[in-house]
Formats: sequence, C-alpha cells, structure tokens
Amino acid sequence: MARIGKILYNGSVDRQSQTPDEIKPTDSRAKVFIERGLEPAAQLEAFPPDTLSTVARLAVKSTLDPEVLAESRERAERAEVQDKLDEVNEALRDAFGLEWE
Repeated sequence: MARIGKILYNGSVDRQSQTPDEIKPTDSRAKVFIERGLEPAAQLEAFPPDTLSTVARLAVKSTLDPEVLAESRERAERAEVQDKLDEVNEALRDAFGLEWE
C-alpha cells in the first residue's frame, strides 16, 4: 500500500489538483510514515476510483516477475486440461462400463 501511495503522490497529486496533507508530528504514525518516504501525505479517497484502480494495477504489475507469472499460468492451464481429460475419461468409463485405473 505504501508503494501505491507513493506512486499516487509522485505521479498524480498535481494532475488531480489534490493538495497534499501535512504530516503532523503528534500523529503516532508520523515517524514510520516519514521513514518510508511517504511524505507529504495524500488522502486516497480524494482520487477517482479509476485512478486508484489503474495505479494499483500498475504497482502490482511492476513487482511481478514475468517468468514466475508465466510458469504459474502454464501450471494452471495444465491442471485445467488434466481436469477436463479426467472428466472425459470418467464419462467414457461410465458410458462403456470400463474399469480403468
């Protein structure tokens, strides 16, 4: 979430005419917020939903490893194909009264 907030502020606050919020030193979260480089603050609810959705999607995509994603998709596709084959085999066994292992 911090990455999304940072992207929003760095890329969108000015364009969306949002005024950044000042981080109050009395806020219990201020120290961590500043350490993570998330100042100045901006309210997420001030952004249009489509902007938030786009930024969130881009932030997630930027952290994904394309090779790992491709391998994951291939495994899921193979599992889906195997499930379909199992269904067809079961239907054939039932239709012809066969006992296969």
